Amino acid sequence: MMTIVFSTLLVAVVATVSVLSIQADRKAFRSELEQQAALMVGSLAVTAADDLYQPRVDRLKETAIQLSGVDQVAEARFYDRDGRLLADSTYPGGVRSLEIDPVGRRLLDNEGFTFEWRTGQLLAGQAVVVSGQRFGAVTIALSTEAFENKMVAASRQALLLGLLAALVGAFVAHRVSRSVVEPLRELAVSTRHVAVDDLDQQVDPRGSRELVELGVAYNAMATRLRAARLELVRANSVLELRVEERTAALRQEIAEREQAEAELREAKHAAEQAAEAKSLFLANMSHEIRTPLHAVIGIAELLEYEPLNEQQHGHVQRIRASGSTLLRLVEDILDLSKIESQTIELAEAPFHLGEVIDTSLEQVALAATDKNLELGATVSPECPRRVVGDAGRLEQVLVNLLGNAIKFTAAGEVSLTVTAEPLLT
Repeated sequence: MMTIVFSTLLVAVVATVSVLSIQADRKAFRSELEQQAALMVGSLAVTAADDLYQPRVDRLKETAIQLSGVDQVAEARFYDRDGRLLADSTYPGGVRSLEIDPVGRRLLDNEGFTFEWRTGQLLAGQAVVVSGQRFGAVTIALSTEAFENKMVAASRQALLLGLLAALVGAFVAHRVSRSVVEPLRELAVSTRHVAVDDLDQQVDPRGSRELVELGVAYNAMATRLRAARLELVRANSVLELRVEERTAALRQEIAEREQAEAELREAKHAAEQAAEAKSLFLANMSHEIRTPLHAVIGIAELLEYEPLNEQQHGHVQRIRASGSTLLRLVEDILDLSKIESQTIELAEAPFHLGEVIDTSLEQVALAATDKNLELGATVSPECPRRVVGDAGRLEQVLVNLLGNAIKFTAAGEVSLTVTAEPLLT
């Protein structure tokens, strides 16, 4: 009877220790997996904060796809500040829905980490908060296959240990009953401490060889649990430090960006004021110069009708040509101010193309004669005689082109060729 009692007691104790060990292992494994998920979600939230603030959906999709290749990561998602799904690693080509996702909305309404155990997965999520503002949320689903494998292995180990204890207990219970009770009582007390998360308990391995091994295994288990708890505390500290560092960096970056934007706005405003002042100055000066210049050209034209000798007539022609050249320069300055102020307009009126060409040649003829250059023009037969456009601007362009050609031609001739091409419709 005593043998049966001690055997039953031994089996019960071993089964209790095994169950508690499995529970402790399960709790430790769950805590370890949750801590791993919290680290990944926290790092991902810090890394993706800028992309969620913009938002840059393409970069978020790339990040989600990259995370899908990480070990144990089954799914990664990004939500905007309204809870809409932006990127999903399981749908790399796009987003499943533009409607508000309940998971994303729930994450935005809560603070801190959110864990949800699903079949085969642990879903961890966190809202991305910078300076009190929520820019979105991130979630990562980790596969619990490794967790389940550990639990299966622990269950098998407990089952094997229970069977072994039953067989051995039936054989040796009658000889070691007195030496078993006290070690088992101590082991039971320590086990109860472990059950309430007191992992500093150790037992004194004594008694039979099996009890010694059981005590050693129990102490090893408690040591592993204590090490896992210390690692969890350390990981929490590292995570908090990284989050604080990244948050400070983001705040600094946002402040620098806001300062740069303010300086850019001030520089743009100053440049616009300077451009406006320059355009106003050029317009006023151009108008002020043109008034006396027209008088000079008009007097020169009147002098041409006076009885002058050949030398005087040549001087008058040079005065008129120089005045016309100076007038064109003033017109160019005025056009420049109009272009910068975006007020220049092109006229659309019919005019005779040949007359514009002849007038342009007449304005530069004196300059060509002074350099002994031949000046001519060739008009293609396909060119229409009358066209629609801005005759004054065309004459201005032709005079500038011919004037530059005469200026940079030392000898020979300057010829203007006019052709026509069909318009592309």
